[in-house]
Amino acid sequence: MPRKSKGPDLNEVSSLECQRCSNREERSVNSSNGLCTTALSVLDGLPVRCVGSWAFEKIYRLTQYFGIFCLGMHNKWPALNYVEICSGPGRCVFREDGQEVDGTALA
Repeated sequence: MPRKSKGPDLNEVSSLECQRCSNREERSVNSSNGLCTTALSVLDGLPVRCVGSWAFEKIYRLTQYFGIFCLGMHNKWPALNYVEICSGPGRCVFREDGQEVDGTALA
């Protein structure tokens, strides 16, 4: 699924600090515990997670699923909460082009 297709608004901005690590060795040098050590979020100055292009499809599918689920269950529970146990810092940077987006927890 291309990122420019219709999907959730992920507050996409360009990260000028992203090194665009092209292989696993570069990523291991430029990251610690899955977080980028060379770039911070353009929006809030906090750490970002370096992700591949597959992450957009994950975020898209998850937001679609929760939209359907919440709509279907809105009469069953007065409030729904979701905890993303692997959400990381909240913002992600695509290593292919340096675009920064909201991760699953923020989307």
